[in-house]
Amino acid sequence: MELFDRAEQGLAEDEARYVRVVVERGIEGSAGLEGLTYRGTDLEVGRWVTVPLGRAGRTVGGVVVAAGGRELLEGLDRRKVKAVLEAGRAALSAEQVALARWMAWYYVCPLGLVIKAMLPGSVKKGVGHKVRREVRPTGAMPGEDVRLTPAVAKAWAGIGQIGAEEWPIEARVLAHRLECASAGPVKRLVEAGLLEVVERHEVSAGVEAWLEGVDESDEALRLTEEQRRVVEGIWGAIGRKSKAQTAETQDADEQNTDQALVPTRAPPAGAHEAVGVHLVRGVTGSGKTEVYLQLIARVLEQGRGAIVLVPEIALTPQTVRRFSRRFGRERIAVMHSRLTGAQRNRTWSLCAEGRARVLIGPRSAVLAPMPDLGLIVVDEEHDASYKQDSAPRYNGRDVAIMRGRMEGAGVVLGSATPSMESWHNAEGGRFALWTLEERVGGGKLPAVKVVDLGSERRERYRAEGSRGASLDLIGPTLEGALRQTLERGSQAIVLLNRRGEAGYVGCASAACGWAMRCDACDALMTAHRMPAGAARRFLRCHHCEAGQMVPGACPACGGKLVLLNAGTQHAEEELARRLGLVAGEDLMRVDSDSMHSGRSYFDVLEAFGAGRIRVLVGTQMIAKGLDFPNVGLVCVLNADTALVLPDFRARERTFQLISQVAGRAGRGDESVYGEALVLVQTMHPGDPAIERAARHEYVEFAKQELRDRKAAGLPPARRMARIVVRHADAVKARKMADEAAEKVRERARGIARVDGPNPCVLSRIAERYRFEVRVVATRASDLVGVLNAVREQEDLTSDATFAIDVDPVGVL
Repeated sequence: MELFDRAEQGLAEDEARYVRVVVERGIEGSAGLEGLTYRGTDLEVGRWVTVPLGRAGRTVGGVVVAAGGRELLEGLDRRKVKAVLEAGRAALSAEQVALARWMAWYYVCPLGLVIKAMLPGSVKKGVGHKVRREVRPTGAMPGEDVRLTPAVAKAWAGIGQIGAEEWPIEARVLAHRLECASAGPVKRLVEAGLLEVVERHEVSAGVEAWLEGVDESDEALRLTEEQRRVVEGIWGAIGRKSKAQTAETQDADEQNTDQALVPTRAPPAGAHEAVGVHLVRGVTGSGKTEVYLQLIARVLEQGRGAIVLVPEIALTPQTVRRFSRRFGRERIAVMHSRLTGAQRNRTWSLCAEGRARVLIGPRSAVLAPMPDLGLIVVDEEHDASYKQDSAPRYNGRDVAIMRGRMEGAGVVLGSATPSMESWHNAEGGRFALWTLEERVGGGKLPAVKVVDLGSERRERYRAEGSRGASLDLIGPTLEGALRQTLERGSQAIVLLNRRGEAGYVGCASAACGWAMRCDACDALMTAHRMPAGAARRFLRCHHCEAGQMVPGACPACGGKLVLLNAGTQHAEEELARRLGLVAGEDLMRVDSDSMHSGRSYFDVLEAFGAGRIRVLVGTQMIAKGLDFPNVGLVCVLNADTALVLPDFRARERTFQLISQVAGRAGRGDESVYGEALVLVQTMHPGDPAIERAARHEYVEFAKQELRDRKAAGLPPARRMARIVVRHADAVKARKMADEAAEKVRERARGIARVDGPNPCVLSRIAERYRFEVRVVATRASDLVGVLNAVREQEDLTSDATFAIDVDPVGVL
C-alpha cells in the first residue's frame, strides 16, 4: 500500500498536499519543471523518499525539493499523480538543497546526479544504523489505583538516586543500577506510566584507525609575526559577521588601526568581507596548517563548525592526528574513500547532528552536512584532484567558495603554489591575498639544482657503454648526492610521476617503428613487472585497464623490442642496483600499484618517519602532506612528464609539482651540504617553469603565465567549457559533434566563442571515439547560460554521449 495515498483516506482535494521529487537517475520534469510531482504529506524539503517511476511503477529514490499544495501540479492531471511510497530517515538540509541547485546549474547536469553525489548510498540505506530503546521518568507519580509490588516499589524508590543528566538509560543498565534481579521491575514502571520509552538512533561503526590512541592533546603553537598577521587579519574579516550574530561586535575602526593586518593585496573596500574568500600563499613549511588550526579554534568558540578539504593523497594520519590532538577526538570526523559503509554513515550522522564540529576530507566533504557552518579551509587549493571527472564534474574548491557565500561562512584557500585561477582572482581584487614568505623556525627553502638529463645520460653511457640500461634515469650527479645522503644517515625522497616499468614498448628498428598500443584506446600501453620470480612482463592500458603479456619479439618484423620512458618500478630497481638497497626493506616504492590499501600506505609513512626506510621512491603520492625532518635530499628523476603534455596547464603543473616535492626537504637541521638539496633532472633545463621553480619564484612565474594565457584567450583570463562527444562509431561521433557545435553556436552568437569540433588529444578511449567542442566566454554566467539553454532543448542530455565539463582542469 502506498504510504501517502491520501485519496484512500478521504482527504479533500483542497487539502491535498504534494511534493516535487528529484530522482537520482537524473530524469527531470516535463516543461522545464524541477523534479516530478507526487502526493505526500508531512514531508519536508530535503527528505529522502522512494517513489514509483513511469508506467511500470519502477521504484526509485529521490529527494524532496519542494512541498506544497495544488500549485505544484502545474497543469498536471491530479488523478494521474502517484503517491510517495516511503520516506527514509536520511535528509539533506535546506542549505544543501540550495547548494545542489546551484551545482546543477553551474556544472550543467541533472539535479538528481548532484543529489546522488551529495547523499552517500550507505546513508540512504542506513548501513550500521541501530535503534536503542531507553527509558526516562515521565514526571508522573504513582496514583491510588497503581499497585506496586515490593520489587517494583524498591526500584521506584531508587529512581531518585539517578542524576538528571544520566537519563535516558537502557532498561537493563537501569535494572542493574537499581539492583534488580531482572529488567522486569523497570518494565512494570513503564506499564504504570512512571517511565517512558524513548528511541535513540545511532550508527554503529569501528573507530577510525587514524584516531585510535589519540588521547593526548597539544596546545596552540606560538605564532610567528607573519602568522599572527594572517590569523588576525582573516579573523578580522570573517569573524566580524559571526560575532554580530551572537554578541556586540568591536568597533571596526579599532581592528583596522593595525596596519600590519592589511592583506598583501587587498580587494576594494569591503569586497573580501562580502565574499569572505582569503587566499593564503605560504611557502612550504611556513606554518599554513597552524593558521588553519587557530582560525578553526575561534570558529568553534562561537559554536560554529568547520570543514577542511585536503587532497586525498595528502590526507595522512599526521594531518588527522594533529587536528584531533588540538580539538579532541570526539569533535573530529574524517571522510575519505577507504571508509566502510557503516563508518561513512556514522561520519555523516555525527556531522548532521552537530556532534562532530570539524570535518576533514577530500572534495566530497564539501557536500557533507555541517550545521551552522563558520569556516571552510581548502588546503593545497591548486590540486587537480579537487575536480571530479564524472558528472557532476564539480571543483571542490569552487563549490566551497559558493557554499561559504550561501551560508555566511569564511573560506580560506591555502597553497605554496596557488592555481592560476585563484591568483587571477587575488590580482583582480576578488580574493584577499595573504602571504607567508618565511619558514617557521627560520629554516631556509632548499637549494634546487637543475640537472641536464641529456648530458647525464651521455656521461653515463661513456662510462658504462652497453652495460647502462636504456631506461636508467639516475645520472652521476644524482647518484653521488644519494650516496652522500645515505652515508650521513639522512633520508631521500625520489619522485617520478609515471607508474609501471616503462611507458613505451616498441621495436628497436627505426625502419619498423612498431609500438605497443591499446586495441581499445588511442594510447600506448605501459609495461609492468610481474610479481617477484616471474620472468615476463605484462602490459596495462592506464585508460581502460586492458592488459596482456609483452610479446617476445616485435609482432611486425620479429625484431628486438626496446623499453623507454622509465616508470617507478624501474626507478626502484635502479636505485636498489646502484645504491645496494633492498626493495621492500630500506627502499620502498609508493604508487597506486604498490599501495593496495590505505593501511599499507600509512604503514610505509610510519616506517619512513621512524627511519626504517632510507629511500622513498614514488609518484605524486609522496609530493604532498609529508613532513619528515630527516629528509636531506629530494630528487625529481624526470621533470618533463607533465611538461611535454599538449595541455595549456602543462607549465603550471610542472612548476607546482617541483615546488611541492621540493618542500619535503629541509624540514630538519642538516642535509648533505649543510642545507637541504633538491635535484631536478630534465631534458629542458631552460624552460621557464623549471627555472622559476628552481629559484622559488612563484610570483614571477604566475605573472608571466597569466600574461601568456591572456594573450592566448585561455583560462583564467577567459572561462572555458568542453563538450566531449563519445561514440563507438567514428562517423557517428563526428556527426554528433558537428550537430552539437552548430546548436551551441546558434545560442552563443555574440556571447561566446565556439571552437571545433576537433578530435580529442586522446581520440579514442575504451572503444569510443572522442571529439571535443570548446566554448569560451568572458563571463562564467554567459558560458553556463549558453550551455543550459542548449541542454534544456534536450540536445545535450545524455552524459554517456555528451560530457559537459565547465572549468576543465585538463584537456586531454
